Amino acid sequence: MKIALIHPEYSPFGGASRQTALIMKELLYQGHEIHLFAREWDLPESWMDQVTVHEINVPNKPSILRSVAFAYLVKRRLTDESFDVVHSFAKTVSQDVVSAGGGCAREWLRWKKKIFGSAFRRALPFDSFSIKSHVDVLMEQQGYLKTPVIIAVSQRVKDEILQNYDIAPERIKVVYNGVDLGRFHPGNVSIYRKEFRASYGISEDEILLLFLGSGFGRKGLRSLIQSLGILAHDQWKERRFRLVVVGQGRRRKYQQLAENLGISDKVIFVGPHEHPEQVCAAADLSVLPSYYEPFGCVHLEAMATGIPSVASRISGASEILDRRSAGAIVENPLCPEELAGKISPFADESFRLRAGIEARKVAEEHSVKDKVRQTIELYEKWLG
Repeated sequence: MKIALIHPEYSPFGGASRQTALIMKELLYQGHEIHLFAREWDLPESWMDQVTVHEINVPNKPSILRSVAFAYLVKRRLTDESFDVVHSFAKTVSQDVVSAGGGCAREWLRWKKKIFGSAFRRALPFDSFSIKSHVDVLMEQQGYLKTPVIIAVSQRVKDEILQNYDIAPERIKVVYNGVDLGRFHPGNVSIYRKEFRASYGISEDEILLLFLGSGFGRKGLRSLIQSLGILAHDQWKERRFRLVVVGQGRRRKYQQLAENLGISDKVIFVGPHEHPEQVCAAADLSVLPSYYEPFGCVHLEAMATGIPSVASRISGASEILDRRSAGAIVENPLCPEELAGKISPFADESFRLRAGIEARKVAEEHSVKDKVRQTIELYEKWLG
């Protein structure tokens, strides 16, 4: 098939970008002709030479018009040639299939207002002061209403779309994110663990917790640091442990929080890292207690490495963790006491190892090859 993929830009630090790249790579390997429509796609991989990249020149400012301009220009460029399938991973309006990897923008604004809004803001009848946010919602709405097939990365995302937009349920299909089982593998532990730990002064006998994600506020870093403050003075008082924070975000207020709780020496901010497989291999437990999370690729990446993962119930990844002993699920990520209780049992090494073995089994059920197979089946079934 001749397939057009739409994604504004690639970032090695974003789970959505990595997921799109994985799908594109697998489609290529299966013999499909791939065209990519993007503002910028700087992915230094040899297989990218086989992709026809259509650069969409959109000015960076004003940001409010960037997504609108991108959608409009992509629509124009798509008329230059024909494709068997047009699959978008962005808020665009001229596709056959759209992946709702970012969840539901309208629902996120409601959560954002509820969690981060002041009492005054929560009392207002609208969800955001930001014009850009309202433009994003409008673009999302137009895209969902006009697209024949919508791929939701979790059942939760599907439910949110149905609650917010007048769309027939049969048009939305759930396909969980996939993981590269070769790149993220338990064998990485013997390759990367000691080197990564040594570079940050982390000893082999310390329990290393991993927070991997950009946008610290939404991902629940505050709750995680608070929970470690509880553990450091209670259940884990005699334990040696560290938290490594990997990703983009404003760190100062979280450093101050750790200092106020007396655990500043236990929290290490690494910044963005281009090789998450190395970071996962160095950790003992992945924790991402997000306040809103359509899926959370880091959970699968950690589990594929044989590392158990703690997710919040609102995360789409909790659906594949549910009733499995591959980690833990936090019902209320805003409650650090509950989070501390979920993390505490992983101090036991044998408990962690058993969970890690199960984690790999769960990840093996969600290989990117299987996800691409499901996606191609949707192409063929719904688009003829």
